[in-house]
Amino acid sequence: MKFFFFIGSWTLSAADQSIQPEDLTLPVVNFKFDFPARDVEAGGQHSQNVQGAAAFQKRVQVLEASIEHQEQVFAAFLATANRQLDRLSEVFHGVASLRSQSKA
Repeated sequence: MKFFFFIGSWTLSAADQSIQPEDLTLPVVNFKFDFPARDVEAGGQHSQNVQGAAAFQKRVQVLEASIEHQEQVFAAFLATANRQLDRLSEVFHGVASLRSQSKA
């Protein structure tokens, strides 16, 4: 019995010496799936969609801020134009009243 144990141990130890460390790793097998797992990693289609939506949302915010600024500029322009037209109409009324007084 000891003899068989010795031979079995010697065979296993000889087999262990013949196996190289790189042979202990599993082989790589590539599979192509019909329905691959959903993309959750950075750089995948889903994350690109999320990044695209975030970029679009930022552009919308910039556009809204620009529109609000343009509204303020336009309101200031209208107020200035209104004041100048009021002054001009006062001048025309003054000229018209002077003409009517000179004819009389």
